[in-house]
Amino acid sequence: MMVSMINNKPTFYFVANNLAIDFVNTTIQKQQAAYELINNPAEFLFWAADAGAKLQANQPAFEMQAIYHLRRALKTLFEAKMQNITFPEPDLAILNQHLINAPVQQKLLLVAQEMLLQPVNSQLSIAGFLGEIAHQAAQVLISANKQPIKSCASEKCILMFLDTSRSKKRRWCSMDLCGNRAKAAAFYQAAKP
Repeated sequence: MMVSMINNKPTFYFVANNLAIDFVNTTIQKQQAAYELINNPAEFLFWAADAGAKLQANQPAFEMQAIYHLRRALKTLFEAKMQNITFPEPDLAILNQHLINAPVQQKLLLVAQEMLLQPVNSQLSIAGFLGEIAHQAAQVLISANKQPIKSCASEKCILMFLDTSRSKKRRWCSMDLCGNRAKAAAFYQAAKP
C-alpha cells in the first residue's frame, strides 16, 4: 500500500464508512510492518481536516498520547466486536473518558442525499472531536451486526471497515487499494502455464 506525501502531508485512507474506524486506520501496514500516519499534532490536524472535522481555530497545544491511547483502545474494542468476545474493561474506560466530551446537542442535516446528525456547535475543540470519534465508535459497538466490522482480506493490509454492502460480502478495504491488486494477482496466476 503506497503512502504518498503531498506538501509534507500524508495521504489518509477513508474507506471504513465510519469516522472511528477510519481513525483506527491511521496506522497502516507498509512493508509488512505497522506504519504510523499521524506522528505529530500537525498531522492529526491534517487528518481531522481530511475527515471533514471543523475544529476551532487556534487550538491549544495537545498531547499525542491521548490520541494514541484512544486509537489503540478503539482497535482493541473493534477486534473484540469482530471476534464476538467481551470488551476489555480498560479499553472501555478509555472510550468512556472521551465519550464524555462528545458534542451532545446535535441537528439533522441532509448531506449528499443522506441524513446525518451533526453537532450544533460547528467548530469543535480537540476534546470535542475525540468525543465525536468516541461517540461514533460507541454506536458501532452497540449496534447489532447489521453492518459488521471487518478486516481487509489482503494479507498486506491491516485496515478495517464497516461492511455497509447489501450482501455483507465485502472483502477489501477498497477495490482501488487492495481488491484490484488481488484480482490482478489471481488473473496473473490463472494465466501462468
